[in-house]
Amino acid sequence: MSLFLRAYTILTHFCSNRIISTNPLAKYYQYAVPWMYEEILIHLRNDDKEKVLARKQYKETNRQLLIHWVLVWMNRFQLLFAPKADILFMTSHPDHHAQYGELEPLFKEKGITWVYITNKLKIYQELKRKKKRVYFLDNANKNDLNRFYVDSMNTANFDKSMESHVIKYLGYFRYLENQIRWMINRLSPKVFVTANELLLPHRVALMLFKEKSMQTLCLQHGYISNTNIIYKEMLSDQFLVYGQVSKQAMLDMGFPENRMEVVGSLLYKDTLPNFAPSTQSFLSLGKKNILVAFSGAGNSTSLKHHLKQIQTVESLSNEMEDVHFLMKLHPKDDMQFYKGLSKNNIRVISHDDFMNQKGDFIDVIARSNALITSVSASMYDAFKLGVPVCVLDLENEYADSDVIQAKVVSYCNSFDKLLNSIREMIKQDVHYATIQSAKKYLMNFYHLTEKADAKTLVYQVISQSIQKIP
Repeated sequence: MSLFLRAYTILTHFCSNRIISTNPLAKYYQYAVPWMYEEILIHLRNDDKEKVLARKQYKETNRQLLIHWVLVWMNRFQLLFAPKADILFMTSHPDHHAQYGELEPLFKEKGITWVYITNKLKIYQELKRKKKRVYFLDNANKNDLNRFYVDSMNTANFDKSMESHVIKYLGYFRYLENQIRWMINRLSPKVFVTANELLLPHRVALMLFKEKSMQTLCLQHGYISNTNIIYKEMLSDQFLVYGQVSKQAMLDMGFPENRMEVVGSLLYKDTLPNFAPSTQSFLSLGKKNILVAFSGAGNSTSLKHHLKQIQTVESLSNEMEDVHFLMKLHPKDDMQFYKGLSKNNIRVISHDDFMNQKGDFIDVIARSNALITSVSASMYDAFKLGVPVCVLDLENEYADSDVIQAKVVSYCNSFDKLLNSIREMIKQDVHYATIQSAKKYLMNFYHLTEKADAKTLVYQVISQSIQKIP
């Protein structure tokens, strides 16, 4: 039995006796399902408890808490006089509102109105600067928001621990509920759109919309593996997937076909990006450049594996001192894991620093000679741009992935394989056949046909959803 399936089996055992209509806590267990699932995976993988707690701990300064509190009450005042909106978009990641932004001209042309809500202060500030209608959702709790951490996988102790944690966070859940209900009641939206309903604030909002029999839609964000069975627990009325690869992965997990639409990607661009001025500061233009973009620990990657991947890239840099390595971190990754990697041929940059320096990730991929990654969405950008990809899997965690099965990447499960692959990749055209196969795979992944236009397809689904609400 796979790790993901074992975690899901334990979770469903726990929830089957609790998520019932007569249980007053039933909806709170539903809120926490994705959260609990990740905690079970942490235990099954035997990730180091102290490092996980250090990575997952969430604290805010008094100044940040004050800013959040002020924004919440500003929202309440502004909403007293706010015009209604047809659509409520929720964003917690730059790619979320980038997708929604592609639809704005069509909505404006048809007289459809929309607002954004976000639980991220930086995103709120960014959207405000762009003069968007945006409201802030305070995602903080007055107590420290540590992750769940179950000390025993013994069923009785596990059940008791999970139940006590859900009860502990009732105040947090209700605080989110109160804010979102106020927005719904004042704005009267007909449709809720998210790009990741498995994030806790998004799931709370989605369930409150469903409570009121309003339409809920989720846009695909990133890569979907048929092994990560938590996607089966998605509750959106419609899940808008990129293409047949993602659709088949969802079907394999038992997700209903009548709740999916293949629409392509709103962010897919055919053209090669311009050479952004900031790119020169990230790459070494006189050398071969290798981009390293892991997704960080979590989901498919254990903490032990992630640390091993970082150490392996460090060893690779020692063997290839004439090659420049850029390690660009995922938002959920942590700089503390990369301490001691400051070398002449390695540069490590956090996601926030990359964005603050106006980094263009697509452009950096395009100018790199190869990409080393876990099974992450960055692969698909590399496929499009003709950049060869190494998937580094030292713990056999990605072997069942469709990209591995399709043989469109160089699958490296040892240091020697990685070293040989990178040496070949920096020789021009050596991986031409693999790159061409990857581009064909991409056509299917992103539903790239002459008839398909992602903006039109997504717009049609959303507009039809609006029409369903009187």
